[in-house]
Amino acid sequence: MSTASQSSVNSPDVFMAPHALHAAAAPDRAHTAGEELFTIGELAKLCDVTVRTLRYYEEMDLIAPVGRTSGKYRLYDARSIKRLQAIQTFQSLNYSLEQILVILGPYSRIETLEKGERIQNTRRNVAAQKAMVEAKLTALQEIRSELDHRLKVLSAQCDPCCAEKADTCHEGCELQPIHWS
Repeated sequence: MSTASQSSVNSPDVFMAPHALHAAAAPDRAHTAGEELFTIGELAKLCDVTVRTLRYYEEMDLIAPVGRTSGKYRLYDARSIKRLQAIQTFQSLNYSLEQILVILGPYSRIETLEKGERIQNTRRNVAAQKAMVEAKLTALQEIRSELDHRLKVLSAQCDPCCAEKADTCHEGCELQPIHWS
């Protein structure tokens, strides 16, 4: 892995995936000569994403390099990995990149905030994250209730011929194609 001596470059620690909320308000740190830094290719390989994906995240202000080599290669640190893991966690929960940006906040804006502002933003972002999770849970509970209802109707009311007709079950059947709102 690459290491490079960098001038004082501050980057936020805003990983707010459910299992690492405690890292959100860490104080700014300058990179030291001993801190391991990763090129964009190394970061991509470590986190199982493409270099193109990382560049797109940078365009969206979800992530940014903490510095560059003399050859202008982007460099990332361990906190960049945490931020990328947070993005991946939210994506695995079907959040759009726009929603993730709302939750984590723009990378460039976070760098300029004072500690108190970062803490306030973290509280606000965690509350937004919680609200989104609660909304998803409510939607999933509604889907589960609908599926339970349909299974009950299938078990109690439908003729064996309904299975052969699929979407054109008997007239008045409640099992017409499912449309989720």
